[in-house]
Amino acid sequence: MSLRFGTSGEGLPIGVQLVSRWFAESTVLHLASLLESASDVRHRHPEL
Repeated sequence: MSLRFGTSGEGLPIGVQLVSRWFAESTVLHLASLLESASDVRHRHPEL
């Protein structure tokens, strides 16, 4: 799973990629949920 976790000093997105052993999708989803809640960019949206 890949998710946005931060922003560089130049304003570019920084992503995190999570992998796990076979059939451990629940572990990846749980970890992604924790990372997303800790990220300071979770409420940021691009200007349209």
